[in-house]
Amino acid sequence: RYCALLHREIAASPSRQPGAPPLASLYFGGGTPSLTPPPLLAGLVDGLRDAYGLADGCEVTLEMDPGTFDVARLRAFLEAGVTRVSLGVQSFDDKLLTSAGRSHDAAEARAAVELLMQAQSSAGSPLRSVSVDLIGGLPGEDLASWRRSLNAAATTGAQHISVYDLQVEPRTAYGRWAEAGTLKAL
Repeated sequence: RYCALLHREIAASPSRQPGAPPLASLYFGGGTPSLTPPPLLAGLVDGLRDAYGLADGCEVTLEMDPGTFDVARLRAFLEAGVTRVSLGVQSFDDKLLTSAGRSHDAAEARAAVELLMQAQSSAGSPLRSVSVDLIGGLPGEDLASWRRSLNAAATTGAQHISVYDLQVEPRTAYGRWAEAGTLKAL
């Protein structure tokens, strides 16, 4: 249903005007877009190509979480047009991942990065870039754990590492813990 609404939005938006450049990049993020069936993602890429054009070498990024894909699903996303993956590792510390409610552990995160790097190094692979995303300031994180996560990310071979600070928002588990005074900050 969500993809159908996106197609409707694309159709309702003005198409590319004559002389306007085609899109140079697409970014599918927020939530866990890697749970989207690859054929639906391919349909969105095709719809955007039809409406706005895609530049040669257009970067198509998909945010993915460890544990939400295997070799076959990754292959299908690459066939759908994905050229860059932003992997939501968040931490390489099992205790922090568990307390943050993540569905993966550090071993699954390492395996996911390794799978991406293997796919990227395959001859003819459209995967041009891999990014590892970390969150700093997770409750219970200390400097030693943060350094271990940074080092683990830096040694993956990924071309990019993104670091985000934890933002505590109302009406989230972290927001409720902060309000109750039980949130342990870095």
